[in-house]
Amino acid sequence: MNRLAHESSPYLQQHAANPVDWYPWGEEALRKAREEDKPILVSIGYSTCHWCHVMERESFEDERVADFMNAHFVNIKVDREERPDLDAIYMEALSILSGNGGWPLNCFLMPDGRPFYGGTYYPPMPMHRRASWMQVLQHIRQSFRTNRDTVEEQAQQLTQLLKRSKDNLFETTARTEFPVSFEEAGLWGVLQEVFERFSNSFDSTHGGYGRAPKFPATMMMQFVLHYYHYSRDPLAIGQVNLSLFKMIEGGIFDQIGGGFSRYSTDNEWLVPHFEKMLYDNALLVALMADVWRYTREDDLLVAMEQTLDFVDRELSHPDGGFFSALDADSEGEEGKFYVWTKDEITTLLGSERANVFCQMYDVRKGGNWEGNTILRKVLSLKELSYQIRKTPEECAAILDASRAILLEAREKRVRPGLDDKVLLDWNAHMVTACFRAARATGSASRAERAMRALRFINDNMRQEGSDSAYFHNWKDGQATQPAFLDDYAALIRAWIEAWQYSNDHYWLKKAESGTAFVISEFFDPEDGFFFFTPSSQKDILLRKKELQDNSTPSGNAMMASNLAVLGLILDLRDWSSKAEKLYSDMLPVLRRFPNGFGEWLIGLTAREFGWYEIVAVGPGYQEVLKEVRKQSLVNVIVAGGEEPDDVVALMRGKTGGRTHCTLYLCRDYACQQPVYSVSELMQQIEIPDKGL
Repeated sequence: MNRLAHESSPYLQQHAANPVDWYPWGEEALRKAREEDKPILVSIGYSTCHWCHVMERESFEDERVADFMNAHFVNIKVDREERPDLDAIYMEALSILSGNGGWPLNCFLMPDGRPFYGGTYYPPMPMHRRASWMQVLQHIRQSFRTNRDTVEEQAQQLTQLLKRSKDNLFETTARTEFPVSFEEAGLWGVLQEVFERFSNSFDSTHGGYGRAPKFPATMMMQFVLHYYHYSRDPLAIGQVNLSLFKMIEGGIFDQIGGGFSRYSTDNEWLVPHFEKMLYDNALLVALMADVWRYTREDDLLVAMEQTLDFVDRELSHPDGGFFSALDADSEGEEGKFYVWTKDEITTLLGSERANVFCQMYDVRKGGNWEGNTILRKVLSLKELSYQIRKTPEECAAILDASRAILLEAREKRVRPGLDDKVLLDWNAHMVTACFRAARATGSASRAERAMRALRFINDNMRQEGSDSAYFHNWKDGQATQPAFLDDYAALIRAWIEAWQYSNDHYWLKKAESGTAFVISEFFDPEDGFFFFTPSSQKDILLRKKELQDNSTPSGNAMMASNLAVLGLILDLRDWSSKAEKLYSDMLPVLRRFPNGFGEWLIGLTAREFGWYEIVAVGPGYQEVLKEVRKQSLVNVIVAGGEEPDDVVALMRGKTGGRTHCTLYLCRDYACQQPVYSVSELMQQIEIPDKGL
């Protein structure tokens, strides 16, 4: 047993019985490396990582390998989800060294923490022109002992590049020559350029952007939806709609239990990487809710509700928080929990019902993947109805009953591992998703689920003695890591959603004080951007500024949006100015490298067109705002009350009638004539004519 057994991370606990003498990241391990002058191996992964499990079985459980590692290295295990700051530093180092990345991330450091070499998965024996793990270890040991000057030089150069990563991005952009200047193109012209570039990578057959492996690209699709709102270009909404429907019909969506896997290994969304992450499902729920307000497609609503039901059923703590993920593997095999054979389904459903189900979900002898079947929809309900000569209602009833039977049977299988830690930023994204779903459908239960999660966060993840400082992680009553920028940015967004839904100023005050805290702890006045780590954090090589979206939106981009929104709501011009500077500084980068900057691009549409500021004052304002939230709008701020409210700048001086609610539509506090119905309000909204 090594030192990991009492760590809060399920991933670290998975390695507690390894013969490798693993340390968690901390002063004990770093001091040992300095005192013994040994290189550090930092091995980074996460609990649902398939290749992390493979490398553990092949190498870290091997006594011979472990003996060598223990003799010549200080070995540190890191959960990338608990310590995204460390993962970001050493993943960027690997990217500089090799041009790629992934997990497990195995990075070798000098005794003072500077990286000098790294890689991902290494097999136990050399194969496919890839060295074995033992060969890598022997090479690093030999280089460190006999070629120390070269290793030192590599570490020094790499560290300097890491310190300049943000500057390098801006310098690369400055050297780019665009066919048309920004002054000629204007901001809208730049957004059109970006959409055209996205369109060039769009798969018009299967949806999605780029080739396999295919990720949902949620932030990119959110931008395309925003672009559609202002352009009314049917190509834009078509891309988003096709992508969502192909995913919903494919194997990446769990046809039995709901919820999305992390990505598809093929172009058709058939074969997923079976792990299910909370953040993917949160971002996709929010997107489906937003798109549904434009398309009113029932299948979108069904998939959204099934995904939320999955999260409630399998990723929810009894007290209200959300767990992190489900593993891809069970019984040592990826996807075993989720796949079927035709014989299994026929036995469970009976031949008549199975015949209907198998036609709908591509179930056949021999399967569609490695001898088994990954369920996917290959027919519409109308097509199935025609083929089996039953009404669509009869078909739907058969399929609903079949899925319930198969779900019950699947629950008896050996389940994939659950990563039951609670992460602040992922929870905040799920809170926002629940509010977006409630906004679209009017569902009070989804809003209450979001409120339960916010109460859980306040009760369990707030640092003692502070109203504004939070922890990043929580498990079994233990919170260990101070929150990062992404945590606060996502939480502030969730608080703003809570206020807009409930009109309870408690949540607005939380958003205001949280933003002030982020400015005090993370803001760099030299360039106007935010560090990823707080000023109090001292156990890292350097403080990075993360600008790109990764699996979740960029913290800097979310903060730009939060500052812009709260600046409007509360009339805090300094915050509005901070947001304006962020967008202005990022504009050349977004034009040069739009992929990976979807959240920034969404913010730029609001910068170009402004926010829809909608205020409802008077009796019945709650029901009026409920209807407003369902409308097909983006970049909208809603506020309401029985009387004018001096706390909220948007509501100052706005009066309502004694017997009816009055609605105001404003842009930067300049308001149109008050109206008395949502239909009249929507008539006041004009989409700018951009010549499309």
